[in-house]
Amino acid sequence: MPDKAPDKANDVFIRVFLSSDVRTRFKVACAQSGAAMSEKARELIEDWVMEWEQQDKSPASGTSASKGGGKKGGEA
Repeated sequence: MPDKAPDKANDVFIRVFLSSDVRTRFKVACAQSGAAMSEKARELIEDWVMEWEQQDKSPASGTSASKGGGKKGGEA
């Protein structure tokens, strides 16, 4: 993913509910890797959206119900 500075004027706030355990593990992983939690969350969301958009354009993508929207590993 190309490094680009976020456009702070267009930033919005979202709230994400996680279990205490997942939040702690995410916080520790971010701290150990030197990443800010917010920036890592932004990166993960941007990467997923780009992947989703590529799947959506693929002729073999199937129905929208089969495109990565299901639960995986405790995701809501």
